[in-house]
Amino acid sequence: MNPKSGVGRKDSIPELIDKYIDKDLFDYQIANTEYAGHATELAQQATQDKIDIVAAIGGDGTVNEVGKALVNTDTAIGIIPTGSGNGLARHLAIPVNIKKSLQILNQACIHELDYGTINDIPFFCTCGMGFDAFISMKFAEAGKRGVITYVQKVLEEGLKYEPQTYDIEDDEGIHHYKAFLISVANASQYGNNATLHHKPL
Repeated sequence: MNPKSGVGRKDSIPELIDKYIDKDLFDYQIANTEYAGHATELAQQATQDKIDIVAAIGGDGTVNEVGKALVNTDTAIGIIPTGSGNGLARHLAIPVNIKKSLQILNQACIHELDYGTINDIPFFCTCGMGFDAFISMKFAEAGKRGVITYVQKVLEEGLKYEPQTYDIEDDEGIHHYKAFLISVANASQYGNNATLHHKPL
């Protein structure tokens, strides 16, 4: 559980988990993340301990940290979305309501999930370059979470940001584009129901 994800306090989550998790199916324990990358370390340990499911309680960053430790292992990822945007959870139709997301987890119905890689690092929702990545960095530095902070950063920085030139290689060769942002998406939205629509280059 990432205690810093999203905008609300997480004090009530352990109680909700204890109330709604199916104890006939699951033994569980909760571990709080303490620093960036800690969720990956916890998930790696879980795979070594032959844990069946690691549930990421947080936003897309927490999901990404957990997910990259579970790629090509026998441990599944569950998502209890408590982040600012929850893009992957929304794409997968996992409710942001904790009780309802736990009810889905209780079904223990496991599916395969695609992922992409950049610099050999897996990602599961979206991966952005340019303004997209710049705003994500500013958002991370802001200290305050939530959609209001995100919109504030977009408005503050949008008119100042200079488009960059990118070389994109595909089966037909190398293409040069001057672009405000480039996003590679494995899901249909960034989060907060900001939906992505495919448009060919």
